[in-house]
Amino acid sequence: MLFLTPFPIIRTQKPTSDPGTGDSTNDTPPKLPFSRPSTSFLRATDSRSASVSQGSPFISQAPSPAGGFTSSVSYGQLHYGGCHFGHISQHNGLPLLSEEGRQWIISKTGHEVILNPGATDHTNPSQSPAPHIYHSQRDLYELPDRSITEKAFDAFIHSSFSLVFPVVERVLFKDTIELAYQPYTGDVPSLEHLSAKVGVLAFLSTIVLFQDTFEEPISIDTDLCATKARYLLTDVLEIASINNLQIVFMLNMHEIFSGRLRSGAMFHAIACRMVFTLGGHTYISCKLRSSQVTRSERERRQIRMLFWLCYIFDKDIALRTGQPPLMSDDYCDLTLPETYFDCYEYLPKLNESLPQVSFEEESLMPHLPGDPRLSQLKDKTSRLLYSAQAAKKSHAQLLCDIRELDEELEAWRQSLPPSFRPALSITNESQVALQGMHLPRSMRHITLHLDYHHLMIAIHRASGRCMERDSGNSNDQPEWVPGVESSNALALEASRSTLVYLRAAMCGVAGEAFWVIVFYPTAAMITLFFNILLYPLHERAEQDLELLKAAADLINNLPVRRLTTCEVSHMKLINDFVVELVRLGRSAICKANMERDHELDRQLMIIA
Repeated sequence: MLFLTPFPIIRTQKPTSDPGTGDSTNDTPPKLPFSRPSTSFLRATDSRSASVSQGSPFISQAPSPAGGFTSSVSYGQLHYGGCHFGHISQHNGLPLLSEEGRQWIISKTGHEVILNPGATDHTNPSQSPAPHIYHSQRDLYELPDRSITEKAFDAFIHSSFSLVFPVVERVLFKDTIELAYQPYTGDVPSLEHLSAKVGVLAFLSTIVLFQDTFEEPISIDTDLCATKARYLLTDVLEIASINNLQIVFMLNMHEIFSGRLRSGAMFHAIACRMVFTLGGHTYISCKLRSSQVTRSERERRQIRMLFWLCYIFDKDIALRTGQPPLMSDDYCDLTLPETYFDCYEYLPKLNESLPQVSFEEESLMPHLPGDPRLSQLKDKTSRLLYSAQAAKKSHAQLLCDIRELDEELEAWRQSLPPSFRPALSITNESQVALQGMHLPRSMRHITLHLDYHHLMIAIHRASGRCMERDSGNSNDQPEWVPGVESSNALALEASRSTLVYLRAAMCGVAGEAFWVIVFYPTAAMITLFFNILLYPLHERAEQDLELLKAAADLINNLPVRRLTTCEVSHMKLINDFVVELVRLGRSAICKANMERDHELDRQLMIIA
C-alpha cells in the first residue's frame, strides 16, 4: 500500500488614447537596444478558524536583517524616511516589520501595531490537496481516460491561452500522449514511457487555466494529477529532456496558480537549470512558423519558448522577493523571435479561440505572459538598485542609476502601440476603457499596465535609502537629498495609478490570474501607507487613505476561477491588512493634527 502525500519532493508551509488614446498608428513597436465571500463575511470570519488561520498580517515573526537572515537592501526590504522597516514576505507579498520599523510606526501613530494573538503558526494543512492511498505501484501509473486527455489537448492547442503559455508543442505532445497510453510489460514502464505518463499528468493539472475553451465540461481532479506527477517526477528527473522540462514548468504553473508560491519557486529553479542544460539560452534562427519544419526544429523552437517562459518568471520572482535571479543575462542570448512584435497586430482581433487558418498554418507567434524586454529591465533594476553591490553605492550613484532606469522604462513605454501603451498616470477610471475587448487583448493591456507601474514603483522606491533623518527635527521628518523628492512622488503616483487602474479594469481580468494580479495592489498599498505616516498633513493624505479603504473590496472583487480555501484565506489576510493600514493611517493623521493644533496654541500663548 502506498500512502501518497500531496508534496512528496517539495514540502512547504502554506501561507495561512495613452492608455488607449485610440490614435491609429503603426501597431508594431520598434525593437529597443465562482461565488466568493463578501467583504462582510471576511471581516466576520474568526481568524482562529482552521480554514483561514493566519499569522499577523503585519508583524514579522522572524529576525530582522540585522540578524543576518536577508540583505537590508534587496527589493524585499522596506526603506522609508531613512528607516529600515523590515521586509516583504516572499510567499504573500505583505510586510513583516522589523523592531525598528514597528517603533517608528508607534512614534507616528501613537498606537501599537495590533498582534493577532497566538497566530504564530503559518501552516494551514487544509490548503493543500488531500493525501491519497494507492494499493499498488500500478495504480500510480494509471492515467485518466484517453478521451479526456485528447479533449483537453485539443482545447489547449485551439485556445489563445496557448499563445500566452506555450507549455507544450502541438506535434511533439501528440506523440507524448500516444506513448503515454501504450501498454507496458513488467512491473514498471521504461523511463521514456514513464516520462510520457508524467507529462500527461502535469498537463492535465493545468487545464483549469483554460477550461472556458472546452466545448463540454471535463470532470477531472487536477490536484490529484499534479500530486501523482510530483511523486513520479523523482523517477525521471535526472534526465534533461524537453518533456521533463515541460513537466517541471507545468507543475510550477499549477503551484503558482494554486497560491503555493514557495513550492512553485522550487519547480521554477529546476526548470531554469534544465532549460540551460538543453541549450534554451542560446539563439538559433528558426524557420517561420508557417513553414514546414522538422521534428528537431520543433524541439529547438519549443525549448526556446520554454526559455522565455522561465526567463519572464525568473525576473518577476527576483524583483518581487529580493532573491537573486537564477538566470544571468550575461549567459543568455536575449534575441527575440523575429516575428514577436506581430502580436500587437493580431491581439486586437483575437478571441479565446484561435482562427482556423492561423491554427492550421501555425502562423501566430506566442506573445507570452509578459514582454521579455520589460523583463530585461526588471533584471537591471534588481541588479543596479537591490543587489549586494547596490548597498555600497553613494546616494549620488544610486540616484543616477534610478534616473537611467527611469529613462529606459520610458523608452520601452513609448515603443508600444498607443492602444497598448500604459499611461504615465491614471487618476480617473474613465481613462481605462476595456469594455468590449476580448480576453486576450484585455489581459495583455492589464499586464502591461500593472507591470509598468509596478516597475516604476520598484525603481523610484529605492530612493528611500537616500533620505536622511534629522535628529534635530522634533517631528523626525526626513531630509530630502536633491532628486529624492521627485523620485518619491513618481513612486506614489504609480501606486495610486495601480489601484485606480485595477479597479477600472476588473471586467477584463481572467479568473485564473488571481495569484498573479493580487501582488500588484498590495505592493501599491504599502507605498501609500508609509507615505501617509511620513506626511500625515499632506493634502493628498486623506485621499490616499480613501484609496486604501477601497483596496480590500478591490481584491475581494478580483475574479477567481475556483474559490478554494487558499483564496479565501488570502482575501481574509488582505482584508485584515487593509483594516490595520487604515487604522494606523487615520491615527497618524489625527496625531499630527493634534500636535499641530497644540503647537499653534502654544505660539498664540507666547504672542499673547
